[in-house]
Amino acid sequence: MSVSVLGAGAFGTAMAVVLARDGHEVTLWGRDTGTMAQIAETREAPRLPGVTLPGGIAVTDDLDAAAQAPLILLAVPMQTLSGLLRRIEAPLHGTALVACSKGIDLETATGPSRIIATVKPGATAAVLTGPSFAADIARGLPTALTLACADEAAGLALQHELSAATLRLYRTTDVTGAETGGALKNVMAIACGACIGAGLGDSARAALMTRGFAEMTRLATAYGAQPETTDRALGAGRPRTDLHLRTVAELPLRPCAGARRRHGVGRHRRGRGHRAGGHRHRRATRVADADLGGRRRAGGGPPDGAGCAQRPVFETAQGGMTMLVALFAKDKSNALQIRKDNREAHLAYIESTGVVSQAGPLLDETGEMAGSLVILDVADMAAAQDWADNDPYAKSGLFDSVELVAWKKVIG
Repeated sequence: MSVSVLGAGAFGTAMAVVLARDGHEVTLWGRDTGTMAQIAETREAPRLPGVTLPGGIAVTDDLDAAAQAPLILLAVPMQTLSGLLRRIEAPLHGTALVACSKGIDLETATGPSRIIATVKPGATAAVLTGPSFAADIARGLPTALTLACADEAAGLALQHELSAATLRLYRTTDVTGAETGGALKNVMAIACGACIGAGLGDSARAALMTRGFAEMTRLATAYGAQPETTDRALGAGRPRTDLHLRTVAELPLRPCAGARRRHGVGRHRRGRGHRAGGHRHRRATRVADADLGGRRRAGGGPPDGAGCAQRPVFETAQGGMTMLVALFAKDKSNALQIRKDNREAHLAYIESTGVVSQAGPLLDETGEMAGSLVILDVADMAAAQDWADNDPYAKSGLFDSVELVAWKKVIG
């Protein structure tokens, strides 16, 4: 079967590799022309060192050409999913769109399946989520994921097509539960990383995981998810399994965003994947306020994950001290269209500069977006100012004011 993977990041490339090995005709799309040309020439993926792309993978930067496949995996960051789908000219009627994005859209407070249904209503929406590392999938190590699709027959067909010798898919119709768990467990993983970085010990981390899972279950249920989706500790792709992988595995991604501990595999590139948890934390806290209210915790206060995730965590740097700089940018009034027009350029700037540790919205008293908060990991304040001056948002005149606040990192 012909399958397209939109997004040449680590997970998208890994899925392309495993599907090509299983005999599918795979097209791998990425937005950067230079990067895709390099991948096509070398057959090596920059985001998966040591992995060679099989010959059955066609590499392209032509989005509309890649979107002609009957089955498309959407392996792009959650905040870019809507824009990507709108760029595809074809209506995609009857096409199966499988979202591999984990998160909550900042503008609509919805998951990827709702984005698909809104932008491409004629397509079949599904979600692929669960406990996995892209490198394990690409290396052919046994992995199990959850495939969530509201249409049971369509889900069964997708399960058959996407399963491989080393990739087992478990099917569910509870799309809300799969999406919510997949998004929120990364928030808790960052909080666990903060526990590690602060030296609070394994008991505190265990308590945080336990209470965090309870909160995830309550929030998912409030959104209409089936309680058992978040209650099966051993179910493949269930959030508790995914939460465990992200918080205690040998090479966890999200705790690195909280603690930035070194695991002997070199330096993680900041701004490439680690910022997503910050988006989820802010949106999830806002959603919990609206949907759970006073029921969220006995005695009130923020959810357990929120207090820990809001605490600044300083990275141990190899070879000297650098700085974490918080950039607070307040939008001009009635500037939403400016933000929308320059959003893609801003996200591309974040990815290309590689100095963003976390990024997310600043909300006003009513919960509406009022600006941006960006955490920069830079050499000095001059570098932070240079980054702020060259941000496409700043160049477009979006901001009414910009404030930089710096902390020195602790070497430990």
